[in-house]
This record gives sequence, C-alpha cells and structure tokens, in this order.
Amino acid sequence: MDIGKIGVYAVLESMTVNETLEFARTIEKRGYRALWIPEASGRDPFSHAAYLLSHSERLSVATGIANIWARDAMAMASAARTVSEISDGRFVLVSA
Repeated sequence: MDIGKIGVYAVLESMTVNETLEFARTIEKRGYRALWIPEASGRDPFSHAAYLLSHSERLSVATGIANIWARDAMAMASAARTVSEISDGRFVLVSA
C-alpha cells in the first residue's frame, strides 16, 4: 500500500457521518491517498474507517491514533485485520 507523502489529518467529530463521507470523497478526488482520523471522544475509529473505506475507491484510512487503553491488544488486532481485509488493504492502524 502506498499512502503517499502528503495525507489529510482531520478530526471529524463535529460532522455527521454523511458529511464525513463527502469529505473523504472530496479529498480522494483531489488526489490525496490517505485520510488520518484520530480516536477522539465520538466515533469508534474502526467502524468509521470501515464505513469510509467501503464508500471510496483508492483512499486509505489510517487511525491517528487508536487508544490502546480503549480495547485490549487482541480486539484491536482483530478489528484492524477485519477492516484491512474488507478494504483490500487500505487501512492503516497506528496505536499508542
């Protein structure tokens, strides 16, 4: 997977999920290869990433960062593997 040298990091919590999809589609059309979404106080980053990836063609979605205190290592690895598999490898997990 090539996520490019320049991506977009965005906190999308103030948007509806439909607005986040339009945002993702817009940056994909503008040629960005990666959208980085943090785990904040709102949406689950794995579910949100899966939603965005299932409605995009080339865009990769990366967590920036998924909180290791929010889930155990096995759950995080399983979620990452599932989202990566359903998106043909366009998911990037960054955790801390």
